[in-house]
Amino acid sequence: LSCTEKDETFPEPEIEPGFAALTVELPTISEPGTYAIGQADENTIKEIDVLVFKRVQGDDIFSYRLKLSENDIQDASGSTYGERKTFDVELRNDQLIFVIIANARASVDRIADELKDNVRKEDILAKLVFSQSGKWPATSAGFTPFPMWGETRQPVRLTDTSIGPVSLMRAVVRIDIGIDVFGDPGLGFGQKFKLKEIYVYNVMNKGAVTPDMGDPGITGDEPIVTY
Repeated sequence: LSCTEKDETFPEPEIEPGFAALTVELPTISEPGTYAIGQADENTIKEIDVLVFKRVQGDDIFSYRLKLSENDIQDASGSTYGERKTFDVELRNDQLIFVIIANARASVDRIADELKDNVRKEDILAKLVFSQSGKWPATSAGFTPFPMWGETRQPVRLTDTSIGPVSLMRAVVRIDIGIDVFGDPGLGFGQKFKLKEIYVYNVMNKGAVTPDMGDPGITGDEPIVTY
């Protein structure tokens, strides 16, 4: 009687996908207000693209993309001006990083060919760019929702049933103007004045949807303005 060594490989068990409720928070507006749009408009989200990456040995590798329409997104409980929103996302794997891109579907569609297995998150996000010639459409009748970005800081587990809240950052910044802003505790915003015209120089017609996370000055815990 003799024995022989035999190696056997067994397929990995199939993972049953699950679902989790993901909540996002938007920056709250501060005085002064604007004649063009209010807080509810600034918080408008028409569509969300969720780029999902799998954490593999410290790297975040693209896994899949989820598309959500306005009908899939709801104001979260306690939200007054739409500053908290919630929607369901599918969990297809374990150890996932969720990148939320709002109001920039055209930008994501333009790099659809880059959304492949084994592509790193940094390489994908660096190519997300939006364009805008002239001033931003910011009247109530013709308002264009602001592109926004946010992502989970820690990997999501397959057993999680809720995610967040994840802070979203707008890729378009508002400039507030006041009188004697440094000498007035109220930043001069309580004083009335008439602004006849204003000039803005060095305006660019393209912007990055996501910040440059490779910048050593960015920690992920503070507001970021893209160019």
